[in-house]
Amino acid sequence: MPTSVISDVSEPVPKLRICRIIGGILRRHGIRGAEVCVRITDDDAVRELNGAYRRIDRVTDVLSFGYAGGITPETAAAAVQALQGTLGDIVIAYPTAHRQAAARGVATDDELVHLAAHGCLHLLGYDDDTTEALGAMEAMVYDAMGARGTVMRRTATGNQGGVPAQ
Repeated sequence: MPTSVISDVSEPVPKLRICRIIGGILRRHGIRGAEVCVRITDDDAVRELNGAYRRIDRVTDVLSFGYAGGITPETAAAAVQALQGTLGDIVIAYPTAHRQAAARGVATDDELVHLAAHGCLHLLGYDDDTTEALGAMEAMVYDAMGARGTVMRRTATGNQGGVPAQ
């Protein structure tokens, strides 16, 4: 079951890179053939989802909706198998990603890939509720992104991926 990327925005998005990074992260966690759907949409849609599911009335850069409750990185592979390959959905706010990319001095495509990877880690049970946990997640994202991650880390400023935009 592949990763699929659906875009509601008129701007081009790096669908193949998003699929590749998610596939790489899943393989590193011992998961093959998991289904993940990534939707790239506008700020209003993400704000609505954030309000409905998290009771937070503001836009955020990325949301993850896992199909397995209580999943942890250690139980992710078994959970995916129990769900017959379905892991979850990732929703990215394109305008927020674009603004964050500009603030960080990176390409919007790189920011979208970064957010997809971050969202995938949430599906696998990782959390970013502390500075230390966010740092560990970001290290995994940068590692998965390879050379592009190194560039992003060196130039990152301001609002980091994973931090809600206002």
